[in-house]
Amino acid sequence: RESVMDDGRLRTRIGLQSESFPDHPGTGIWEATWWSISTIISGGCENKAPIGVAGRLIAVVWMLGGIGLTSCITATLASAMINTLVSDIHGISDLKGQTIATVTGSSTETFLKTQGFTPKGAIDLNGAIERLLTGGAKAVVYDGPMLRYYLSNHAESPLQVSGDLFEKQNYGFALQLSSPLRKHI
Repeated sequence: RESVMDDGRLRTRIGLQSESFPDHPGTGIWEATWWSISTIISGGCENKAPIGVAGRLIAVVWMLGGIGLTSCITATLASAMINTLVSDIHGISDLKGQTIATVTGSSTETFLKTQGFTPKGAIDLNGAIERLLTGGAKAVVYDGPMLRYYLSNHAESPLQVSGDLFEKQNYGFALQLSSPLRKHI
């Protein structure tokens, strides 16, 4: 603060840095806004900087807020982009009334029938996926490891595994105790 005489009255000026941030509210707000935007966008405004402790604390809070705001905007945009890539199939109930392809004679076919579906069978996974790609099915339901293996070998495929696991199944391989494959498997 500094005291000045104006028209015979003593006035107290609040500004510590009136050449950079003028005392007049309208001009001061404009200059503070310019400094804030410059700080957020470019990391600083070379010709203006707060000198007082309170001004610097406010500047630090403002800069951290700017980083937080930028992070929120980035996260929101990334989330919006990812949501366009995510399937509308989250669980088996999302497939009600849809045509589903699977492998004929598999435990998946049995599971789908017990759930009230009438799956379109194919001789193998490639046939079921071909049905999906040609529009003959909304989804292929089959063993998760097999679907992921197919997609890992067909990187160009526009397909993706989506939704939650419908039914957990355990696998086992029967081998003789003396089989040389036992430890390898």
